[in-house]
Amino acid sequence: LALSANRLNIVAKSLTKVKPSLVKTNG
Repeated sequence: LALSANRLNIVAKSLTKVKPSLVKTNG
């Protein structure tokens, strides 16, 4: 589970760089 969570974190960071607008809407 820890590995999958880490991957999700990395994907989330990459998505944040690609679409910061979506992150701003979520956060």
